[in-house]
Amino acid sequence: MLNLICIVGEVENDLEYVETNENIKMAKALVKVRRPNKNEEGDYEFDIIPCIFCKNIEDSIFKCCKKKDYIAIRGSLLS
Repeated sequence: MLNLICIVGEVENDLEYVETNENIKMAKALVKVRRPNKNEEGDYEFDIIPCIFCKNIEDSIFKCCKKKDYIAIRGSLLS
């Protein structure tokens, strides 16, 4: 079984940089993704997806991405 997800959307908040008790560094962001179909009123709806970046990419994401930037993410879905 393959767990791969690709998300393209707009960063909805200022990124949050966190370090856990186990010294694991993470960057957190909310990404606004437009749904592919219009609703009954003819407007597009959006989903807000919480994303966590880690494993040596958190520093780059935190330095480069700001609120309202568009971002493409490839990763795995965890719940």
